[in-house]
Amino acid sequence: MTTNYVLVHVFAYPWFFVGTVGAAVLSYGGYMLLQGTFFSGESVTGEPLMIALFGLIGGLILMIFGWTKAARLAFEF
Repeated sequence: MTTNYVLVHVFAYPWFFVGTVGAAVLSYGGYMLLQGTFFSGESVTGEPLMIALFGLIGGLILMIFGWTKAARLAFEF
């Protein structure tokens, strides 16, 4: 096992996991918006809207940041 292999696993994989969690949060926020608007026929307002928007925006930020950081670290080693 090389040193680079260990470094990638120690430093890059946690960031990949952060990006994957961000993708899950992003998809859950989108699901909440779809469920509220299309499936129930009601408009999404108030707290459910804020939770869904937080999921969409926060998940997108986590996904982009985590996966790009993991890719940069993986190619650095």
